[in-house]
Amino acid sequence: MQSILFVRWRVAPAASAAVIRHCPRCERNRPFESSGRFRVNAQKKRLDAWLIYRCSHCERTWNHPVFERKRVQEVDTLLLERLHANCAVLAAELACRGQVAEPAALRVEKKRIEGDRDAVMLTIQLHCTSALRCRVDRLLAAELGLSRARVACWEAEGLLVARPSQRFVQDGQEVEVALAALARTEREAVIKLAIGA
Repeated sequence: MQSILFVRWRVAPAASAAVIRHCPRCERNRPFESSGRFRVNAQKKRLDAWLIYRCSHCERTWNHPVFERKRVQEVDTLLLERLHANCAVLAAELACRGQVAEPAALRVEKKRIEGDRDAVMLTIQLHCTSALRCRVDRLLAAELGLSRARVACWEAEGLLVARPSQRFVQDGQEVEVALAALARTEREAVIKLAIGA
């Protein structure tokens, strides 16, 4: 029976992902970055809440709606407390889902699930937030010490298969690498980097 090395990668931006928007002050599209702060406004018995973004060039703000015109009793008390406290975890969870720029840097937590270094197949399970926008080939190249051309070559030769086959990283996506087809030194290097050793 062929041995398979299973690893899990939790992928997140090293910093908040920027949203590409038209900036009226700059008069062009610019990246807007989350400030990690919220604005909550009350009018009579209704609440509005926004996550505040800033233009990375001129600091102009843009308020991304979390919710608008909600009745006070419809808003979860814990959520409201987290909004008032400018909870960083909540800000990351509610990051804009619009046209998001690829993050400049990623944080990847790697964990070996099962299998050993003699495996002939590597399966990488990818987990990420839905706000992450990162190309699969870019992630693999950076984390496995390869060029993107090498990753493309492996894919063309059938040595690398992503399921589902998406251009951008998806939560729950799996990438399989046929280690048996690689030279011994390259296989060892790929395994070492895949498990974060």
